[in-house]
Amino acid sequence: MQDVLITFAEAFGLMMILKFLPRPLQRLKFAWRHLAERRALCIVLAGVIPVLLHLAFYPRPEPALHDEFAYLLQADTFAHGRWANPPRPLWEHFEQFHVISQPVFAAKYQPLPAALLAVGQMAGDPYYGVLLSAALTFSAAMWMLYGWFPPSYALLGWVIALTRWGPGTYWMNSFWGGLVAALGGVLVIGAWPRLRKAVTARDSILLGLGMVVLAASRPYEGLVLSAAACIALLVVNRQAWRSVRWTAPVLAAGAAVLLYYNFKVTGDARVLPYVMHDRAYAAAGNFFFIPPKAAPPVYRHPEFQTLFGDWFLKDYGNFHAHPWRSQFSKLESLVTFYCGGWPLTLALVCAPLAFASRRLRWALILLVMFLAGLALLTQIFPHYASPAAGLFVIAQVGGLHCLRRWNPQGRPTGSLVARVAMLATGVLFAAAMIHKPTGYTTGDASFKALRKSLTAQLTAIQGRHLVLVHYAPDHNPYMDFVVNGAEFDQQRVLWARSMGAEEDGRLIQYFRDRQIWAMEGDAILPQLRCVVSCGSASQAQTARGSFALASDGKFREAH
Repeated sequence: MQDVLITFAEAFGLMMILKFLPRPLQRLKFAWRHLAERRALCIVLAGVIPVLLHLAFYPRPEPALHDEFAYLLQADTFAHGRWANPPRPLWEHFEQFHVISQPVFAAKYQPLPAALLAVGQMAGDPYYGVLLSAALTFSAAMWMLYGWFPPSYALLGWVIALTRWGPGTYWMNSFWGGLVAALGGVLVIGAWPRLRKAVTARDSILLGLGMVVLAASRPYEGLVLSAAACIALLVVNRQAWRSVRWTAPVLAAGAAVLLYYNFKVTGDARVLPYVMHDRAYAAAGNFFFIPPKAAPPVYRHPEFQTLFGDWFLKDYGNFHAHPWRSQFSKLESLVTFYCGGWPLTLALVCAPLAFASRRLRWALILLVMFLAGLALLTQIFPHYASPAAGLFVIAQVGGLHCLRRWNPQGRPTGSLVARVAMLATGVLFAAAMIHKPTGYTTGDASFKALRKSLTAQLTAIQGRHLVLVHYAPDHNPYMDFVVNGAEFDQQRVLWARSMGAEEDGRLIQYFRDRQIWAMEGDAILPQLRCVVSCGSASQAQTARGSFALASDGKFREAH
């Protein structure tokens, strides 16, 4: 009820502004149109502004989830000039989630997101790679919108994109968001209306480049969007097949690189690293029509059993037990992310009205076809749909455009509501930038602080270290300390999984040139206990954890 009253107050206040401040708003409207018509400038600013806003209002993201550490491992590998890393000695102790341990040590993901993180790492910080991805994606989104709308509406679409997948979301506040796949999607979607009118070399090359970006970031979802776009393009323009003369070389070059990457990681150019990882760890497939394995994998660590053998298998079972409820839940999560807030929800509700427009009809058809492809997955996160992020924006802008034309009995009701929604979008975005929304980043903040504190304390002690982590049987696998980088031998602090006295003894013997620490990962007061080559007692004392596990399950600083 409180949220409804706040929304009503916002809408009423904006209506008063529209009524009593017509001249300033009219000048703002003319300035908006003048800016939007300067296309080159807007495309550049579209990429610069999100980066500046993030630097001004948000801290550098700290990784917490398995996926983030896997991407960072992959970026570290590329930054050191390797496609993959050799297997680790006594590798069973160093298994990481979403990472292949044999025959190489490498992340399971497609290479392009990590490649951009590697560019950032070589410039000083992988975080710069996130900012680079954002700049490229938002500039490309602006270019895409110019192909679908008049300039003023294209600029409105960029504001919507900035609101939904910009500085205030986990896409720019983590290392596993959907920016790179969204870049591929907006290139494909932006080339589509231009190739519908005329086949040109530039648009054909950008179409092929978008497909390669999708294949190198989210291959299944990218394939769904690319296939739907190509089929629809041939339906509306039978001459569109001529674009293949420019698209084919781009696709061939991209495919050659990806096949070579597969070969270097899996030993077989036809096998994706993701597939190899699932063969080793997954108990159930990602698609509802793939049954669980008759003989589930044997896990060497209980936390792997919990995540892959219990939780993921439970998700698969829940999907088959309640398929329609699961599909609705997936759709709800996408709508919440891409259309959060009443203005953009209203825009999406009005989007079907845009079906009457010959220009926008196919965008809605492509969005429906893409969502039908996602329905085959048993579980999704919002960034799984990132290839279609541009289609969500097009649908919302089209919905607001059609709402403006709704004037029952000659009264500008629809126009007023649409203008209020547009102003409210900007107001809500400004409020979110100042008061950071819940969930703007990923992972538990207290766990991030704990892990960062322990690593800093070990780094401050001279020498090299190995930490043996032991977990309780009911350990939450999403709070995992055991992550390592690509430069294994040179890494000052290595994290390993305890596997019992005999196995741990072999590990300690192998790394006898390091100080060996033990830690109970689920202790109320996690602390590092030096067991071999401890040095002075004062050093061991300084390495004790300064965070305690509170009753609410959060780690808080101990006093």
